[in-house]
Amino acid sequence: MLGAGAVPAICLSLAVLLIMPECLCWLVIQNHIQEAEQVLLKTSHDKAEANDHLVEIMEAAGLMGSKLDA
Repeated sequence: MLGAGAVPAICLSLAVLLIMPECLCWLVIQNHIQEAEQVLLKTSHDKAEANDHLVEIMEAAGLMGSKLDA
């Protein structure tokens, strides 16, 4: 019975690890721009919206010297 309380916690942990996208700010700061763009493409309606969000994140991180493809 004691282990039954661990089942929901384990399921939730696995769901977070497998479903939740990576932290975009961390990816941009670590210069993983392509990976950040892939995450944004999963969560945005189209590529233009994803690029707009990526530009905003890069501006906030102070990395606007990088080149993005249109």
